[in-house]
Amino acid sequence: MDAGKVVALFPEGTTTNGSHVQHFHAALLQPAIAARRPIVPLAISYHHSDGSRSLAAAYDGDVSLGESMMSIAAAGSLTVRLQLAAAIDTVQTPERRIVAQRARDAIVARACPQALVGDAPAIAHVA
Repeated sequence: MDAGKVVALFPEGTTTNGSHVQHFHAALLQPAIAARRPIVPLAISYHHSDGSRSLAAAYDGDVSLGESMMSIAAAGSLTVRLQLAAAIDTVQTPERRIVAQRARDAIVARACPQALVGDAPAIAHVA
């Protein structure tokens, strides 16, 4: 990071099926904060050709990597939607818990807009 390289991470520390956003582990953001680098929240979602949400790319729980890959292949056509939020300035906001909550809120607003921003599941059911 000190050399200006871009680093991507998933601050939930795990994967989900995409139906909700879990708590962010603020400590995972500390290296970017220490390097005084901005954090750019990025929401990732998967959609069928008709625009509906897809769980085909889910890789969580007891699903193996192979099962996840087979599900993606069987889906036929999937669209990956990447939604960038505004960068969070870690120089102006060096408190990692605040940065983590702002990043999570930004991702929830893009990936699960009907969600409550708390730790409850963001989507009760994805059709």
